[in-house]
Amino acid sequence: MASVVISGDTSGAVTITAPAVAGTPTLTLPTTTDTLVGKATTDTLTNKTLTSPTIATPTMTGQATIPTINLTGGQIAFPATASASADANTLDDYEEGTWTPTDASGAGLSLSNTSGNCFYTKVGRTVTVTFRLTYPSTANGNSAVVGGLPFLSIDASVNVNAVCFGEQNFSAGAMGLLQDNALTFIFLTTNGTSVTVHTNASVSTKDFRGSATYQAAS
Repeated sequence: MASVVISGDTSGAVTITAPAVAGTPTLTLPTTTDTLVGKATTDTLTNKTLTSPTIATPTMTGQATIPTINLTGGQIAFPATASASADANTLDDYEEGTWTPTDASGAGLSLSNTSGNCFYTKVGRTVTVTFRLTYPSTANGNSAVVGGLPFLSIDASVNVNAVCFGEQNFSAGAMGLLQDNALTFIFLTTNGTSVTVHTNASVSTKDFRGSATYQAAS
């Protein structure tokens, strides 16, 4: 196995060793002043093209421009705390988990049937929650308010985020409405001409199963 040693004006030398395999390997040097990247060193590549590279755990500190991403592992990991972007075309958050509906009316009621039944998924600022909750027996006259939503709702000029009940034993036409800039929703019924906001007493012992999709504040 032949070697070529290149010595400079100072101490140290570069040794180029031919591999112990058949064939005629070629070492091509740049035509202009450049730096050869070492295999076992940390180097910076500028304006380089890598063809079909295998990179185990890359760390990118700036913006990467990639036309197509093929996720063979099937996962994209977002940070636990969203890094909000002002760009309308940038996806900056994803999260999924569970949440616990609570009584937010001030009456101190305990809602049941919530464990294992309440989930959420957040993509960007769009949040979808599903739930089941059952009210206790109560004669309390406060407006019924459910709290505990996982993300603060957007502060809109009017309430636009509805809660839909897939099954409930309360009343025909029953619905929920998320309150603006809050973690809560209220119970409504409508007859087509008027809307009634319901109290804890009116939903006493009633069971609700439903979902809501709303815009989060951030």
